[in-house]
Amino acid sequence: MKIRNRSRRATSTDRPAQPVQVVLSSEAARKQIYDKACAKMQLVSCKHVEPQDEKWLMIDGYREIVNGYAEVITIFTYISGYADVEEKVAACEECQQEYARIAAELEAEVVAKTRAKIIRRTITISSIVIFCLLAFRFLLPLWEFKNDDGTVSYRAGNIGLIFRFGNVELPKDATHVGSQAFRGNIFLQRITVPDGIISIDDEAFKGCSALKRADISDTVISIGASAFQDCVNLGAVTMSRNATSIGAGAFQNCVNLKYLAIPDGVTSISDTLFFDCYELTNVRVPDGITRIGTGAFQNCIRLAEITIPGMVTSIGEAAFSNCPTLTEIIIPDSVSHIGDSAFYGCTGITSIIIPNGVPNIGNDLFLGCSSLSEVMIPSSVTFVGNNAFRFCSRITSIALPDNVTVVGKAAFLGCTRLVDINIPYGVTSIGEFAFWYCSALIDIDIPDSVAEIGQKAMTPMYGNLIITCSMGSVADRFAQDNDIDVMYR
Repeated sequence: MKIRNRSRRATSTDRPAQPVQVVLSSEAARKQIYDKACAKMQLVSCKHVEPQDEKWLMIDGYREIVNGYAEVITIFTYISGYADVEEKVAACEECQQEYARIAAELEAEVVAKTRAKIIRRTITISSIVIFCLLAFRFLLPLWEFKNDDGTVSYRAGNIGLIFRFGNVELPKDATHVGSQAFRGNIFLQRITVPDGIISIDDEAFKGCSALKRADISDTVISIGASAFQDCVNLGAVTMSRNATSIGAGAFQNCVNLKYLAIPDGVTSISDTLFFDCYELTNVRVPDGITRIGTGAFQNCIRLAEITIPGMVTSIGEAAFSNCPTLTEIIIPDSVSHIGDSAFYGCTGITSIIIPNGVPNIGNDLFLGCSSLSEVMIPSSVTFVGNNAFRFCSRITSIALPDNVTVVGKAAFLGCTRLVDINIPYGVTSIGEFAFWYCSALIDIDIPDSVAEIGQKAMTPMYGNLIITCSMGSVADRFAQDNDIDVMYR
């Protein structure tokens, strides 16, 4: 560090690098540091100064705080009227080392005291937190609420983190578990819902990340939406046998749940009921189910088998999307609606029969079903949606029924083993990329009813595709524009 004349203040470039941040809380503390620094420096004399003219070395600065940031001010020496002496001192390696040693001692002393204060403060805060946890553990009661119908709901408090530890058994006089009753409780490990409880309301146990088991009494008839959502360690549920309603997403993202028996009184598998239940392998589905909701089993990557009862009329969008271990699924004749993407990414399914009465093959319905080799499409179908069979690389033959009028965009894109497909008279539109990269397709008959063929609907690059059509038809013009061979009728 440099020795400078007292008459000039240090600039930012004169200041050494800050080794540690230190915060002094008061002016008195800063003055104490200043005084100690002065006392230390006055013990130092410089051999370059004559005894009669020697001035005790002084401090021209101390630690100052700017917006809570500690900054080291350069230590100065004041030697009045001796410019040549100042130069000698600045050039003296021994003096510089002495000044550096004193500054280091001062730095160490301040840092040690500051760290001691921080440790004491941390210990105090930790003690307060532990005390509060214990207080909540033993003193926080369940809150009682009177409902409009005279029944009683219990909640552990309407706050994001509820300090109820271990196993909890609700009071015997309770009739409801209130909405968000235990939401976000990270300590709850097991819940027993006793006789007398008739409903578990929305989000009652949502986000109880430590919950491993739930025993639900047979008196419960209703489980609300998202009731156990995000209970990522929930592995076992004893379900009420008399429940008639399970809300949307009730077990969503229960990633360790392996099995659930849906009670006989339930008539609908609600939307996203088992969404992202990665370990779910089997579900008991009662005969009375009439609807499987949107995303009900989406991303259940270990679901190996499921039975769709004969009373089901609707399968929602993405209901079984991305269930790669599902190898067989039988759709009953009662089904009249299958939503888009219902079997998207079901790479294990090898064959499927679509029941008569389903009007459309929806968008992305079998997209990425790479093991699907056999498909039966009923006469009721009038529309084959976008990406419906995209990347179904094992399909070799498709028979489109006479009522089909539209083949959507990329409907059969990437069906590399497709060698035979009939386009029935009545089809008016073939979407772009509909048969793109169908490299095994060598002949396709396009009727005169087709009024529109999208760009790149078929692949000319392999040089073996022949389009059979009438001269001057839309198909004929498409073939000429795309350099595809034509055979006229």
